[in-house]
Amino acid sequence: MEKVKQTMNLLEVAMGEKTEKEQCRAVLYVIGLEGREIYNTFNFGENEADKLEVLLKKFEDYCIPKKNVTVIRHRFNTRVQNPSESIDQYLTDLKLIAKNCEFEHLKDGLIRDRIVCGTNSTRVKERLLREDGLTLDKAVGICRADEESRKQMKTLNEEEQVHALRRKTQNQRTNRNEGYAKKGPSRRDHEKRESNSSFSCGKCGTTHERRNCPAYGKKCHKCKKANHYQKFCKSKFSKSVHGLDEYSSCESDGENYCRSSKQKNGNQRKCLLFIIQIAKGVETDIDDILVWGTTRKEHDDRLRSVLNRCQEVGLTLNAEKCKFRVKEVTYIGHTLSADGVRPDQEKIRAIKEMPAPTDKKGYNDY
Repeated sequence: MEKVKQTMNLLEVAMGEKTEKEQCRAVLYVIGLEGREIYNTFNFGENEADKLEVLLKKFEDYCIPKKNVTVIRHRFNTRVQNPSESIDQYLTDLKLIAKNCEFEHLKDGLIRDRIVCGTNSTRVKERLLREDGLTLDKAVGICRADEESRKQMKTLNEEEQVHALRRKTQNQRTNRNEGYAKKGPSRRDHEKRESNSSFSCGKCGTTHERRNCPAYGKKCHKCKKANHYQKFCKSKFSKSVHGLDEYSSCESDGENYCRSSKQKNGNQRKCLLFIIQIAKGVETDIDDILVWGTTRKEHDDRLRSVLNRCQEVGLTLNAEKCKFRVKEVTYIGHTLSADGVRPDQEKIRAIKEMPAPTDKKGYNDY
């Protein structure tokens, strides 16, 4: 309806001194076919059919529904600024809503309060709340200044990232060029130097140049194979543990004995057997170490010796599995304490609660 009124204001200038009846005909022409169909539903009194003011009032009553001020004010009071919405867009929408809220002379103040409560920036809200004598124009100016500063900071940060990327690329190119300039010896020179250098041989136990081992051609008295001494023999043997075959080798450096086992899936497992130099008060089983003592001092001295020895040979212990200064410990199916040795109660309970066999296989396992 507002558009029709605006069109009529323009037509008044163009039509000049036209009669009111001609102006009504112009309105019916402008509103189109659907508008004329609505016009045919109107009821006019005597001398009202050709009155322009009456015609526009009937169209206004038809097109403009009755407004609910409470609903419109609720929409105004709950309107907040969207994250991607500028202050100008937010202000325009608030003014359009407030137009039908019947705020009268309080409109500017209420719009200002809505901007303070609905702004999407916590920093701006704190600034507006601190401001003394805040008006609508002043609030809008503060919001616009904050938006502009954020845009400038974003541009500066993007430029700084571009410059940092360029510097990084230039540094990489410089380092690459320096690497080409300082290129080391060729692979052939490296292999030649390696072939002439001495190394510690694991077949004879001495240090000599490559391909000059004194054990070359000698026969081992343990495995009957050639090219190594018996002292440094690493002969293989096989055994079966719980139905799984493992292939192990036993090595000695004169002080320590360590077993290295290889399972069928290719995984390696190393187990400590003995620490010869610390035998008293120390017991080992596969990869378990038990340190005991009759007194706390004796226990601590033996434990300190074991830890020092493990550090010397490069043995790593799992801290989560270590227990220190306990009065009782379960070890190899037995419970050890100051009262003596007794069977592990968990093992006994497992045997007592073992279900009775129901078939031949279960009977053999039982």
